[in-house]
Amino acid sequence: MDGVDGVFGIHVSSNLDCGKVSVENGPRMACADVFKITIKGKSGHGARPHQAIDALVAACASVLNLQTVVSREINPLEPVVITVGSIKSGTRFNIIANQAVLEGTSRCFGEEIRQQIFSAIDRVIKYTAQAYRAEAELEYDFTTSPLINDDKCSEIGAGAVKKILSEKALAHVGRTLGTDDFSEYLKKAPGIYALVGAGNKSKGAIYPHHHERFNIDEDSLEISSALYAQYALDFLESSL
Repeated sequence: MDGVDGVFGIHVSSNLDCGKVSVENGPRMACADVFKITIKGKSGHGARPHQAIDALVAACASVLNLQTVVSREINPLEPVVITVGSIKSGTRFNIIANQAVLEGTSRCFGEEIRQQIFSAIDRVIKYTAQAYRAEAELEYDFTTSPLINDDKCSEIGAGAVKKILSEKALAHVGRTLGTDDFSEYLKKAPGIYALVGAGNKSKGAIYPHHHERFNIDEDSLEISSALYAQYALDFLESSL
């Protein structure tokens, strides 16, 4: 991206009425990191647990203990999520599992907290496993960065919205722990990621993103095209 002075992106939003646009500054979307935890024990007969090391029990305890990272280690004013979305363990009803694999994601808005979450997850799962005589390994991928809109570019975006629509079209949308890899562009150059409303009850555009009946008011595409052009013109005329 050498020589790039600025970036601008748009995401349509069915949660926002068509004709409304959010170009707010600051943190808008969270980072999205992915982790995989492998807990290793020793298999045995379900009737003789003392001869085994139950990886599944250690995994269940790990899921519960990870929730205390959010509730007891992070400032409660900071939005943070640690979600374990998958547990795979065991082969039969009467066999104690010798391995459990947990997969999940963590979300936050700051790089410092991001590192804190990684360190805490690594510590919690290893010591929890140890308490159950098992072992734990962590694979952690720092994937999408927090998406942060530039202050000056947000002002340019607001001006562009007023020109193509009106001041009333500017919408306030709270931060979301969802994510978008447009954040990687924003780390390289100043810019914003706008949300253009695409919802419309009268046209059946009422379902959330990723719903099987998701639809948009296609007037939002015309608004988006106009906003791209107006923002580009205003950005080039600015002092940035």
